[in-house]
Amino acid sequence: MSCEEAQLHKERLQALAEKRKRQAEIEDKRSQLDDLVLQLQHLKSKAMRERWLLQGMGVEEEEARRKQLEQDEEQGKKLEDMIHRLESEIGALESEESQISAKEQVLRERLKETERSIEDLQKSLMTQDGDATCCMSAPLSDCTEPDPDHLILATQSRTSPPASGEHNIPRPELLTWLHKMKA
Repeated sequence: MSCEEAQLHKERLQALAEKRKRQAEIEDKRSQLDDLVLQLQHLKSKAMRERWLLQGMGVEEEEARRKQLEQDEEQGKKLEDMIHRLESEIGALESEESQISAKEQVLRERLKETERSIEDLQKSLMTQDGDATCCMSAPLSDCTEPDPDHLILATQSRTSPPASGEHNIPRPELLTWLHKMKA
């Protein structure tokens, strides 16, 4: 596996983890939202019942129930505000999740392109004449394996010596090495 491919895998895994985190946050917010909606419905039902009961009461009882009704209505307004806030937070989280999904899709496509380029290289090496030796030229880097985007592969007859910076690699070893890079 090349350094670029490893980095793409790492970025994709990070994007997937971030996406799962956002989905968990969304699920948590939706659960909170459902609870608040139930509380609000309960308060509205309670307020309606209190209004109905106020119609046939004495002055003292009516005043106490009226205060309770006002408190319930105030609490209902707070719940509605919390519901609106949660809905906007859920919308923002869903937007972030969508952006993360798009990023993950781009990374997945780049990985597929990298894999296809390695497969194409392997196919082209397999179709070449069996008597040829492959020469590989690659700049040295911090990676343990050369970056396939910076490889120059060429076939030469066995009689010509490798140029400076090139290495003769027999075809079976090169194919094995390329297969390991892909895995």
